[in-house]
Amino acid sequence: MSTTTTEAAAAANQFMLRGVIPHPYVPSSGLLLVELDITGLFTDRGADYIAWKQTLEDRLNELDRKYAKSEGRLRGRGVDAKYRTTITVTTQGKRRKVTKTRGRYLTMMPYPSVYASILSTIRRDFYNLFGEHGGIRLYEEWHGRRKFVTYFLLEDQAAALTKDVEGLNLRLEELNRQVAEFEKTRDFEKLLLFLEDSVPPERWSKHPVHSVIHPIALNFAPMPISKHLVETYMDSSVREQVRNNVRESVEKIVSSFNERLGEWMQNLAPLLLERIDESSLQKFEATLKEIRAESARYQLEPLVGRQFQVCEALVAAVRTGNPDTIEDAAGKVAELFSISKGGAVETIREASTKMRDVDPTVKALISTMI
Repeated sequence: MSTTTTEAAAAANQFMLRGVIPHPYVPSSGLLLVELDITGLFTDRGADYIAWKQTLEDRLNELDRKYAKSEGRLRGRGVDAKYRTTITVTTQGKRRKVTKTRGRYLTMMPYPSVYASILSTIRRDFYNLFGEHGGIRLYEEWHGRRKFVTYFLLEDQAAALTKDVEGLNLRLEELNRQVAEFEKTRDFEKLLLFLEDSVPPERWSKHPVHSVIHPIALNFAPMPISKHLVETYMDSSVREQVRNNVRESVEKIVSSFNERLGEWMQNLAPLLLERIDESSLQKFEATLKEIRAESARYQLEPLVGRQFQVCEALVAAVRTGNPDTIEDAAGKVAELFSISKGGAVETIREASTKMRDVDPTVKALISTMI
């Protein structure tokens, strides 16, 4: 196990990750469905039901062809009724009566199927955002055929996710507009009239038919994860998985800070060939403080503290202009970043080849770092 991995494992046991558990609402194509109670309206699998069903399918497929963006992707749409038993409990005095009623129901979507496809795409894009923003799976479970996944996001990741969801909601807003426009068309009216001829409105799950697609809503439950939480409250079957996920998240954070500090060094190195003024040094100090403050939010100072210390010492040394102090600070930077961020040292090496009449103090710094 590498030093970084060992340190990250220790951090997972000692420090707390400040994050959230998202509880999203994401609209689905179920909002566009209508359920029809056709109990007793047709003979069971009789010619009257089959003829009505085939006519309905023809009308729906004709609708799909008319509003499709590409007919080549159409696979045809079919509908069929299913039986369902409904249990009703009534009370008469101290007696309870349970009645079971077997009914026949048909669920269909009186809209072009392209609307359902758009909704499915938006749902998929939403759940892909968790991976794009570095979310980690705490656990997953199945309820029947549906899988439910619980994610963990750091606070910054949650903020970025929220911003991207705004873009998805704009797409849902446009879809809402299309649905509302379709409900005003003669195509929609003709389809509903056909259904009403055979199925009375009181047997519809909603009538008049009007669908509103609500925007994606994000609710976040604060979820700080620490060793105490995992060891004390987490179910043993998922405890190790959570611990590994936390360790992985810590490693990603540490790697991110190391990369940012390396980029900081790459930006500073070329300026070391010039006579850096106080204004330039102050800008570098401000950037360094910003990165350090971010690391403090995650209580990971023990993992990245040394990197910050050597970078701060380098700025202080350059400000003093003392050759001995500069050489000492440069040596520590070279030792650290030649291991964790070779690119920074490479940048300094390339810059050193361009030295012409450089101040002796800065020349000593460059020479030490390469």
